[in-house]
Order: sequence, then structure tokens, then C-alpha cells
Amino acid sequence: MKSSILRSSDSPRAIPTLAAGIIVLVTVAQLFAFERLHEVLHSQYTGIFSSSGAEIAATFIVIIEVLAVPYLLPLRLNTWIAWLSRIAGWGMIIFWFILSVVGLIKGNVYTALFGAAISLPGGWWPLLLIIALSILLSWSSMLRARGRLS
Repeated sequence: MKSSILRSSDSPRAIPTLAAGIIVLVTVAQLFAFERLHEVLHSQYTGIFSSSGAEIAATFIVIIEVLAVPYLLPLRLNTWIAWLSRIAGWGMIIFWFILSVVGLIKGNVYTALFGAAISLPGGWWPLLLIIALSILLSWSSMLRARGRLS
């Protein structure tokens, strides 16, 4: 008998757990220096956010990232909470996809994806991370629709 780390019955749960882990990592990094997140958003995306708009966006993105996690975990959720969490997940993906494309076009030196706590270089990798996260989110939605996550 072969011993595997991930049994076949657990493998459907690994995909949404990975997506939730990435979202939690991004959210925690943003919260470590939350008081400077709006400054990073304002400086990196000057054409998009005014100073007050960056403060609203920083608060909004952290809230929707936290709201996106319950849908990805194998929990029995109320129908409206599951829909709210799913919409928050896709809202987060759209928000960061737009900012990643704008950052790529503008040639930003750093990405605001991890907030002010971690200064990571911009370029293609934030966009590819968001695309990978959207694939994981789609996969998770399919698994939940088929009843494999509850």
C-alpha cells in the first residue's frame, strides 16, 4: 500500500484551501501595515485613486478579502452568506486584476498586492498570481456547485 500525503477523498478540498490560504496571506500582509496601505495605493496608482479614494479602497479591499474566505472553506453556509462570500471573492479578483494591469502598463516598481508590509517588485508576476487565484476560485466554485465541499 502506498502512503500518500493527500488522499483522493481529500483532494477536492485542497484546491479551495490553497486559494483561501493565498487570500489569507495577502490579507494578513496588508493588515500588518494597514495604516500605510492607502499611501501605497495612492502612490502606485495615482491616476486611479485620490488620497481619500485610496483610504476607501484600502478598507474595502481588506473587507472583501476577509469575506471571500468562508466560501472557500468546507463549511455549511447559509445561502445568502455563500453568495455574499462568492461575490466578495470575485470582487477581490476583479479589483486586483485591474490594479495589476494598470501597474503593468504604468511600469510600477512595486506592487500593492501585499500592502506596505512587503515591498515586492511589480511586473507580470502579480497579474499571473491573480490569474492563478481566479482559476482556483473557479475550480472551487465548480466543486461547491457539485456538492463536494460541504
